[in-house]
Amino acid sequence: MSIRERNMRLRSTANKSAPVVHKSEPTVSGLAPVVPKDSGVIYVAYGSKAIDMAKKSIEILRYFNNKIPVSVISDQEIEDVNNIYHEDTDSGARFIKTSIYFLSPYKRTLYLDADTELKSDPTSYFSLLDKVDLVMGQDVTRIFNKTTHPHLVQEEVEATIEETDGGEFIQYNTGVIFFRKCDAVEKLMRAWHEEWKRWKRQDQPAMFRAMYRHPVRIAPMREPFNTHHSAKAKVVFHAHRRASREGSPK
Repeated sequence: MSIRERNMRLRSTANKSAPVVHKSEPTVSGLAPVVPKDSGVIYVAYGSKAIDMAKKSIEILRYFNNKIPVSVISDQEIEDVNNIYHEDTDSGARFIKTSIYFLSPYKRTLYLDADTELKSDPTSYFSLLDKVDLVMGQDVTRIFNKTTHPHLVQEEVEATIEETDGGEFIQYNTGVIFFRKCDAVEKLMRAWHEEWKRWKRQDQPAMFRAMYRHPVRIAPMREPFNTHHSAKAKVVFHAHRRASREGSPK
């Protein structure tokens, strides 16, 4: 056997026996990516289902990285997090969700819907905020005017398309948002809140209109970043509407 053949066999054997560890998961040594200064995760949780799901999401988040600060906006107190009290305003908690920029105590924030489940440590995405303003996943229906969601208010859909030159742009899922504090994002988030108040239903069309009026730098992620297909999820599995209360927009 030649030296080259022997080395190839040794490498093959080593590869077969080596454990496979996802690069974002904690290793045996317990090390995880360092959390950037003034960064943290924030949830909005109203109602028993949302609070229970947020607790589960936080537990999984801390499995991957137990150093990251966590805040929860709610009218109930949750143990072992930074509680931000805000009265319950609407059944879908969209008034508060569209106010997260102003309620977050962090300079760099990861907002997670209560019905999300982490599949890996999201910490490394904070570094993208050195170069962009937002990190978001593209919606399954990427172009807004192709949206066929049966529960959207048709009047709002039509108005959104008309007000955005035909709606021929990418729309983003608002259940997972990395954002940084800066003037451009503040204008966007203020507009998101004001746009939501026009129909007071879903918040995603409102974000689409706000982005059209106040463009920011976005790092667009594809489906494995944030998806409702658990088997495909690489960062976030989104169990859409499982935390919803009675009367909340579907």
